[in-house]
Amino acid sequence: MLNRIEVSGFKNLRDVAVDFGPMTVIAGPNGVGKSNLFDAIELLSLLVQYPYREAFRRLRSDGGQKTPLRVLFPPESLADGHTVRLAAEVTADVDVTRPGQMAPRDPRSGPPRVPTRAERFRYEVEFRVNERDGDTDLTLAKERLGSLDTPGTYIFTDDVSVGSDAPPDAGFIKAVFVSRDDVEPLPGCGGEDLMMFPVDGSVRTLLGDPVGAGFSRAVAAVAAQMRSWRFLSLEPSALRRSDDRDEEADITASGAHLASALYRRAARDGGRVYQDIIDAVAPFLEMRELRVVPNGDYLELRARIGDGPELSALSLSDGTLRLIALAALAVLDTGQSLIAIEEPENGLHPAKIADILELLRSMTEARDGHAGQVLVNTHSPYLVQDVMRDHADDVLCAVPWRRREPDGCITESVTFNPLPGTWRSERWEGSDDRPRSSAPVSRSKLFAFLYNPSAPEETDD
Repeated sequence: MLNRIEVSGFKNLRDVAVDFGPMTVIAGPNGVGKSNLFDAIELLSLLVQYPYREAFRRLRSDGGQKTPLRVLFPPESLADGHTVRLAAEVTADVDVTRPGQMAPRDPRSGPPRVPTRAERFRYEVEFRVNERDGDTDLTLAKERLGSLDTPGTYIFTDDVSVGSDAPPDAGFIKAVFVSRDDVEPLPGCGGEDLMMFPVDGSVRTLLGDPVGAGFSRAVAAVAAQMRSWRFLSLEPSALRRSDDRDEEADITASGAHLASALYRRAARDGGRVYQDIIDAVAPFLEMRELRVVPNGDYLELRARIGDGPELSALSLSDGTLRLIALAALAVLDTGQSLIAIEEPENGLHPAKIADILELLRSMTEARDGHAGQVLVNTHSPYLVQDVMRDHADDVLCAVPWRRREPDGCITESVTFNPLPGTWRSERWEGSDDRPRSSAPVSRSKLFAFLYNPSAPEETDD
């Protein structure tokens, strides 16, 4: 579970800090930075899967053309060097199997169930960005992973001497260390308590390096947690697209490969997945039949709604396709611990928004002892109104601001503010510094902002 994120120097996010619950709905008009916050969260997930330069470029690509690095940072900062800082507090399940102990296995229930404990961690990573001759240079500057429940520090950055045989003026190099957290070393790690990785020339974060995960179970647990996060911006054109019969990809952020994912699951469970989806959408859509059928070399999603005829995905409405995709993610149980979805209300009649929220909230319910987490961003007053009816604690308001710097330049960013009387506002009221960036905003201001977005607020903070 993602409990908190802090971001500075990425897109228009400056000194942003946001706390999350099981479900969080971020409301604000288009263009203020809601999607940028989701991109920062996705970047953390990509950093444990790819070399860090590749991770930045994969943002918003969905398998297509990759993002140029320079558009991810404030343009005025690139010439003189720029720092990107990310920090996340997460809860992860750490393997507590004793060295040499085999995890218990029931031959009737699939793979062995590894005993774990839930532990809270804080991960920090910092990059330096420079632009030279039109090329954007990205280097790892700092990385740290520590436990919030124990004194343990598993990844840290320090300066180390280059060695006794080096010239006297050689000085120090910056390196990232990983510390072993087992009584006995993991296979292939030898007996060392620390492993050192020079920052210069590195291409991956240590959290995203398989060597780090092999050396520390805490590192492996946090990396697995971040790797499981899913990000959705469903596109009807992608949902309608037929899949090759041999396609094995998972459902993408746009919803592509929905047909092949359902077809593969149905082949394993005898088609039960189709009925599970029908049951999931039953409170708000009378779907009589759902299936994926081969059509030559391709797979075609088909559904029958009410008393109407069976229709292919090409003829189904945008809203119906979105509901099927969300229900599929809810029932497929692909191991994701967090789902972030942009504007789930698109293509839906306002009267159906409460139903889609119910479906999304069902994804936060515990399954096999593990609760899920859902993050939503929206500009819909209808969706926000439905959430606030019973769950005002879940709402954050994205508020843009503008500040004049001492040199006369204008800085713009966004804050994510809670509503009064919610757990976030109570935490703010009980804090010593009470930063304006976390101050509660009134319900009337939130709705006025959604219905009639105004210019960014000017502040001296």
